[in-house]
Amino acid sequence: MKGKNKHHLKARSRGGDSHGSNLLFIEVDKHNWLHKIFKNLTLYEIIVLLIRISRAKHYENIEPKIQQFYKYLS
Repeated sequence: MKGKNKHHLKARSRGGDSHGSNLLFIEVDKHNWLHKIFKNLTLYEIIVLLIRISRAKHYENIEPKIQQFYKYLS
């Protein structure tokens, strides 16, 4: 499916608004996949989830640069 769609960074159902700072215009297919994978998580919650998964799977053994990122977060 072609075209762009408005994605709310913080879902309206979770108190997000429709101001420009809370909107991201993305392709419709990517928008649908985003919600299939992450439901209505906020951007912050998605980042935390991905960091937890990466640490649990010891991703730093595959990609050494991630160690610098972990140090930055500490």
